[in-house]
Amino acid sequence: MNRFSRLNLGTKLSLLVALSVALVLTALALLVQGQTSAAIETRAREDLKTATRIMQESIALYQRTLIESTERQAGSFSATLPAGDVVSDADRTVTVGGFETPLLSFGGKPINLDFGAVDRFTEATGSVATVFARTGEDFVRVSTSLTNEQGERVVGTALDHAHPAYPLMLQDQPYTGPARLFGRDYMTHYRPLKDVNGQTVGILFIGQNYSEGLAGLQQQLRDSVPGEHGYFFVVDMKEGKQRGSLVVHPHGEGQPAASLLAPADLAAFDALLAAGEGDALLSLASRPGQAPEAALLSATRFAPWQWALVAVEPHAAVTASTRTLVWHIRLLSVLALLSISALAWWGVRRLVAQPLQVAVSIANEVASGNLETRIGTGRQDEIGALMQAMRGMQANLRERSERDQAQAQENLRIRTALDEVTTNVMIADADRTIIYANRPLLNMLGEAEQDLRRELPGFSVASMLGSSIDGFHRHPERQARLLGELRGTHRAQIVVGGRTMQLIINPVIDADGQRVGFVVEWADRTAEVRVEEEITRIVQTASAGDLSGRIATAGKQGFLLALSEQLNGLLSTIAGSVDQVSGVLQALSQGDLTARMDGDFHGVFARMRDDANATVAQLTDIVGRIQDASGSIN
Repeated sequence: MNRFSRLNLGTKLSLLVALSVALVLTALALLVQGQTSAAIETRAREDLKTATRIMQESIALYQRTLIESTERQAGSFSATLPAGDVVSDADRTVTVGGFETPLLSFGGKPINLDFGAVDRFTEATGSVATVFARTGEDFVRVSTSLTNEQGERVVGTALDHAHPAYPLMLQDQPYTGPARLFGRDYMTHYRPLKDVNGQTVGILFIGQNYSEGLAGLQQQLRDSVPGEHGYFFVVDMKEGKQRGSLVVHPHGEGQPAASLLAPADLAAFDALLAAGEGDALLSLASRPGQAPEAALLSATRFAPWQWALVAVEPHAAVTASTRTLVWHIRLLSVLALLSISALAWWGVRRLVAQPLQVAVSIANEVASGNLETRIGTGRQDEIGALMQAMRGMQANLRERSERDQAQAQENLRIRTALDEVTTNVMIADADRTIIYANRPLLNMLGEAEQDLRRELPGFSVASMLGSSIDGFHRHPERQARLLGELRGTHRAQIVVGGRTMQLIINPVIDADGQRVGFVVEWADRTAEVRVEEEITRIVQTASAGDLSGRIATAGKQGFLLALSEQLNGLLSTIAGSVDQVSGVLQALSQGDLTARMDGDFHGVFARMRDDANATVAQLTDIVGRIQDASGSIN
């Protein structure tokens, strides 16, 4: 991600376009692949179904031809029999095999054990013929040209009651169907034989040997190739031990069909055969002993022979064309991607990257303070709009820069002036964050820093800027509420770390009447408060008659030093005057009228001196006159 972020915009856009195209082409390829695969597989299924249906119709056509030929031969056989009425004489029986059969005659000529007619028919047509005589519920072969594997005539045997022809004979209906007799395949035809009374007294049978034709049909099935690499096989569906065996297969005839399937697909295969018609994708081996592979199967039933005809196409052959198409699509997608990416890179570089590089160069010039760069605005697209916006920005920045320079000069003058005044000034924003403190305030707080830290351990003049003004108060929430409601001047005096600070706080209001901050004037009244306390103490002791108290002058300067010295001088003057008055009065109390007040007194103290001295002189004069009068009396 860091590498991508370091690429230029043109390359990023080109990569994004290429990625987008790649995603679209990939999605399109996957969609086409999916649809093509589905379409090809559907087409393969349809082709298999069509091939199966065509092969089924071929078998059906062969069967119809065979049936028609057999039925015609049945008519011919009937015509070759002696003319006349058919009579079954139950009173006259002929033992045939283990059966006592009624004498069956045609035009008065018995047929029981007479093989002339059937042999002549076989010699003429190559088909076998049989005449059955009815005895009770059985139909017994009494004349036949059909022989077993040993060449013996199959005579004296009864038609199996389970044979599909048996119930039809009882219903006076013919039956035509295939049968495998003694290792040979026949198309058989059974026709009820009726007497003059219309009663079924026997059966005429024709069996046309179609083993060679069936072998040719089976070979045609083996040689047929449905699809591109497919094949046919036929499963015997007749009841019995042969059910499920392969009647026709290129490599596995006689084997159970289940032996070619994967065990997991046996149930699906049985369901496919049971359905009579359908298709499925199953795992099937092409020959016994091989591993099953995925294959498409299309099955249909040929009910007359109880065959299940199955067409197979290996799934790999179906998907081979899909893979070829997919590779073509991928190749075309890659070529399209490269072409579109190259075109996108060239277009983005020419139309976006290079103009943006010019814009970046202009922006760098503006960022470096060069607001005189010429900006072209000839384009009418988004880049042109960007250049116009940058040109407007440049003009606005130039105007603002000039305005800010003027404002900065003015602010510098104000800041310089505030740093030079003797008043301690602090400015905080609307959130009560300290954003400015002038030099006198920093000096004052620097001198008081150690005292303030006794109550505010975290206080530091160096880190005061950027901190909250609430940090100077023991109850910040009360201070925040007071400032939040402040509308005019607020005066307060706080004591922190033994320092008495006087604060004068005023809100800073902008042109819109909004409070944007606060300005605070600080004054350290610690020394003044101490002097006030000393004066109070001295006045109180002086009021009590003790004029010996004095204000310490050490550490004081300016007005407080002058005040202390003058107050101490006042106390000294008062004390001196009072002491001399007290001395005069003390001398008078002892009868010493010579005591007088001396000193350079002014104002009320001079009057007190003069009045005291005048009083003593007056008393002296009075005492003298009293003494003179007393002497005269004596």
